[in-house]
Amino acid sequence: MRVRKGDWIVIDEIQRVPDLLNEVHDLIESKGRVFILTGSSARKLRRDSVNLLAGRALTYHMHPLTVREQGEAFRLEESLRYGHLPARFSEQDPAKYLRDYVQTYLREEVMQEGLTRNAGQFSRFLEVASFSQGSLINVSEIARDARIQRAVAESYFSILEDLLIGVRLPVFSRRAKRKLIHHGKFFYFDAGVYRAIRPAGPLDSPAEIDGPALEIKRSATVNPSDTKALREFKKDYPEAFCFLLYGGTQPLFLGDIRVVPIREGLRGLAELLLTEPRHEDQ
Repeated sequence: MRVRKGDWIVIDEIQRVPDLLNEVHDLIESKGRVFILTGSSARKLRRDSVNLLAGRALTYHMHPLTVREQGEAFRLEESLRYGHLPARFSEQDPAKYLRDYVQTYLREEVMQEGLTRNAGQFSRFLEVASFSQGSLINVSEIARDARIQRAVAESYFSILEDLLIGVRLPVFSRRAKRKLIHHGKFFYFDAGVYRAIRPAGPLDSPAEIDGPALEIKRSATVNPSDTKALREFKKDYPEAFCFLLYGGTQPLFLGDIRVVPIREGLRGLAELLLTEPRHEDQ
């Protein structure tokens, strides 16, 4: 097929043949070609010191589908169980799809890339890390439970971040007046992937597993004690607009903290963050 000037040239999984980036660079400079380069890991590219097209490329992250993108197809319970990966909406058995995804990608792909030499060790780490979903990270404890060295656990967390599988959320500490916890939190990038990785025993309740996947108040009622953490935060950052999502159906205010039903908050998140706050007596 002849490529004409102005046509888009798409190369998938560019990290598998990093030397192609030199050819891409040359074609951009000499022929004015336009490329879309996709990949699932920047680790190999950085390690091999290849041409990263500095100043000639824009970087975009393709996240799982948002609630707004799902539209009427959004179901909170299904989202907590199967996540938001696009393929899960077209698969007849989304649970099997997620198990296969974990098996082929999170384990085999990592091994093929040579990121770790011990598949069993890495698999144990994935499962142990799943218990830290949405929680403060204690690397030493995770390493002990996974029966690996602390330095190895640190490297595995870095692998998950480089492969865009997980993210460590640092503590917000801008201008804080009090001593803050120094450990960040860890999240797998999709709730369905987290559920597929996390072991579930016969005595585990759905709330124990679903809670970290959502990490907001699921109760249908709310009271002032539920806003304690937000009020402590506002002592250090009085200019902050604070929201609490909960499992009820009625929006309300507790002082200057806006309380929003889960589904309403997720569907209108962009608008929610742009609204001006008000007090309950306004």
